[in-house]
This record gives sequence, C-alpha cells and structure tokens, in this order.
Amino acid sequence: MVMILKKFYNGDRRMKLSICMIVKNEEQKLFNLLTYLRGFVDEICIVDTGSEDLTRSICYEFADKVKCIDEFKNFSHARNLSLSLATGDWILILDADEFIFRSDYLRLKERIIQLEPLAARTLRYNYVGDGRWSISNIIRVIKKSPSIYFSRDVHESVRASLNGYNPKVIGAEIHHLPNNIGKNKTYTSLLSTYLSEHADDIHAKEHFAGELAAVGKFDEALQIYCDILRQKNDLIRACINLVFVALKCNREDTALKYLNDVTRSVFMDIDDFDKAELLNCYTMLHTNKFDYKEAYKYACEAMHYSNLSHLQLNKAYLQYLLGDHSNFKDTLFSMIRSNPFLLNPNIYINRTGMNNSIYNIDVRNIISPKSLVELCKV
Repeated sequence: MVMILKKFYNGDRRMKLSICMIVKNEEQKLFNLLTYLRGFVDEICIVDTGSEDLTRSICYEFADKVKCIDEFKNFSHARNLSLSLATGDWILILDADEFIFRSDYLRLKERIIQLEPLAARTLRYNYVGDGRWSISNIIRVIKKSPSIYFSRDVHESVRASLNGYNPKVIGAEIHHLPNNIGKNKTYTSLLSTYLSEHADDIHAKEHFAGELAAVGKFDEALQIYCDILRQKNDLIRACINLVFVALKCNREDTALKYLNDVTRSVFMDIDDFDKAELLNCYTMLHTNKFDYKEAYKYACEAMHYSNLSHLQLNKAYLQYLLGDHSNFKDTLFSMIRSNPFLLNPNIYINRTGMNNSIYNIDVRNIISPKSLVELCKV
C-alpha cells in the first residue's frame, strides 16, 4: 500500500490523467458530456477542427486547454495536436459521442499506477439502438511521451509507435452512442487511397474491411478478412469480425474454418478477454444454426474467462431456449446487477440510419436485455 501511494503521489505531485478529444460541430453532445466530466477529471484538452456551431464556445467554457484549427489535414494530425496540449502523466482519448463514468475514470487511474504500462486498452460498449450493442477493446490510454503518437490519416492509432508493445485490457469501460453512418463512405474512400500507397499495412486493411461491411459490401469485406488471416493468423479482432461478416453472408462454414484455425494457433497464448470473445463466436455460430445445446456449451465455457454482460446475456437466452427457466432468470438478474446501464431507456432508441453502421456488424448479444426481461414476465 505504501508503494502504491508513493507511485500515486509521485513525491509531492499528484498523478494526473488528462482527457484529450478532437471535435467538430458537436454542440448537442458536448455540453452534457463536458458538464459531467468537469466534476471529476484532472484535465480536459480539446482540438476543434472547424466547427460552425456553438462547439467552440462550449469548449472554451469547460475545457482546460483548447486549440482551434480551420485547416483539417487528417485525423492523426488532429489527435497529435490534442496530445501536445496535455500536461498529465497519462492520457485518456475520448470522442464527443462517448463518456466514461466517474467510477471507471478513478478505477482507470488506480490500475494504471499499479501496472505502469506504455498504453492500455479499455472496453468500449457501442450502443446501436434497440437495446443492442457491440463491444470492443481499443487502445485509449497512453503514457504522455513524445515517442507515443498517432499515425494513419483515418482510423488513426498509436499502435505503430509502441514498437511491438501489446497493451493489455484494463478494467474500465467507455460507453459509445454512435450516429456516424454518414462517415462510412468517406472512410472507405480515404482508406482505399491510403492502401493504394501502403498495401502492406495489415491493420489498415482490417479497418477497410470493416468499413466495406458497414456499407453493406459483406462479400468484399469477408474476402479481405480471409486474406488478412491467411497472412497472419493471430489477429483476434480480424477473426472475430470475419465471423460476424460471414454470418451476414450466410457463410458459417467459412467462419468456422478460420475460427478453428485461429483458436488452434493462439488460444493458449492470449488473455482471458480474447479467449472469451473467441468462444462467444462459437456461441453465435451455433445459435445461428439453431444448435442451442452446442451454443450453450460454448456460452458456459466463455464465462469461465469473463463475465462481461453480453456473455451473461447470451447464456441466459440459451437457458431460456433450452427450457432452463430458473437458471435463466438467475443469470439474467446477475447481468442486470453488474451492469444496470443496459436497462437505460436511452439505449433502446432506434437510431435512424444506424442499420449499416460498422458497430452493427459485430453485435455480440443474441437478444436485447429489454426483450429478455420481457420474457421473464411471461
């Protein structure tokens, strides 16, 4: 405990976690977000990339550091400008359509101190409407250092600057209420241009496949994911996305082939979160084939490694389908207790234009929690 306190205070200076954002025309979301964050975060740093509404006024009122640019070069340039404003020891990257609860922010600070990584991944719940969500783990926490910076014009990432360091998932959640379908075609065009000059950037290929899927080009996306995994079969995220795109194409056999290959290759060497996600892919595949007993077997196995809400929800629904109604209710209520936000009415809004969103491609809960709660009343 003494050592932890010493690390936390770093002599007489308290460890600081800055939040860095880039924004444009976000007045509707930004006011509520910043008024909430202002109550507990150490520092807020924002780069505005050409807003024409009240966004800049809101930034100046609530942020500690603001930089406004009228000439947008690319996303990495804007992100790196935001990092340059921060004075914290660590930086948390947020967007205007995301938020983090105070408890998770404080938990994040505590765990960073104990682990001392170069960077860390956080869990992000992407709420796509009608009570359904996808979940991802993304690098959103980085050490304040000139050697850590964003690269790539679109779907920017600090991954390249970490020189092979593989960040672990840290116990904090970001909640995302996306409404970005209009950006998908733009991203597809930008990534296509980028890949014409950087054909070996395998991570850019992953993002390109995701954007193709987001605009409904599932067969093309599937082909790219297959090519990626033939080159490098330890990319867990690419494998998971391949499974969900294959389900859109009714190509369960293709999904199962690559899922088996990746699982055999990497399962013993990956962290528990990724193990659970791979096992959940088997749950989804067997559920899609109406083989509920086999799906339930994988749902239970996944929960040996993680109790994330979507895993509990899938297990509960399969218990319901198999007639195990007593255990179904126990599993469901355990999920609700651990994540009551999933019954927040705001995530049941049907968002116009979200049907083709990239986050709708890999929705990992078979049924919405609201629908499953309704089944309890029958």
